Amino acid sequence: MKTRRAGVVTLSILVVATTAALVASWRPSIVPIASPAASSFAEAEIAAGARLAALGDCAVCHIGRDGQAYAGGSAVATPFGAIHATNITPDPDTGIGSWSLAAFRRAMTDGVARDGSHLYPAFPYNHFSMMGDDDIAALYAFLMTRRPVRASALANHLGFPFNFRPLLAAGICCSPRIIRSGRTRRAATPGIAGPIWSRRSAIAARAIPRTMPWAAR
Repeated sequence: MKTRRAGVVTLSILVVATTAALVASWRPSIVPIASPAASSFAEAEIAAGARLAALGDCAVCHIGRDGQAYAGGSAVATPFGAIHATNITPDPDTGIGSWSLAAFRRAMTDGVARDGSHLYPAFPYNHFSMMGDDDIAALYAFLMTRRPVRASALANHLGFPFNFRPLLAAGICCSPRIIRSGRTRRAATPGIAGPIWSRRSAIAARAIPRTMPWAAR
């Protein structure tokens, strides 16, 4: 009888935990936009974004399988399996051409794509969460003025439980490192986020273990 009762309690806890994970990980999609014209961005802002992209090593992870810049598709080896980098050119169908600045900002600071899906464990967004709004806008301007490349993302190959993103999202949301990073950004002094970001940025392959709440620190 006690064994049966313990089983019921355990099952109830699992159901509650799974529900909480789903609720904690849910993010709404952001309405897509028409790709902004390159002429809508100031040259100075694009140049600033180019410097930030170089500091963040964006091209290292997001290189295309055929060498095209920012087209994605290259595999990033992780302890959890192979993850393929996404296309961050302004192609509206396979890249970020339909992303608004608000969608791009959420991806950079919260690790959530325009459609509400989570961009991890490869994308080390917690390393970018202290970027200021001006820096994010500059990086957005730079990427949106690159040549669009039509290149669909390849499927990732992750084993359980890492292929169950709601569970991972709930764990990451509860990570003290992520929480501290978000609080620091909200309290950050305008104008200092860029230098902080450049010091904290790391190639994703090295950053991955530190983004997981259960990883050794």
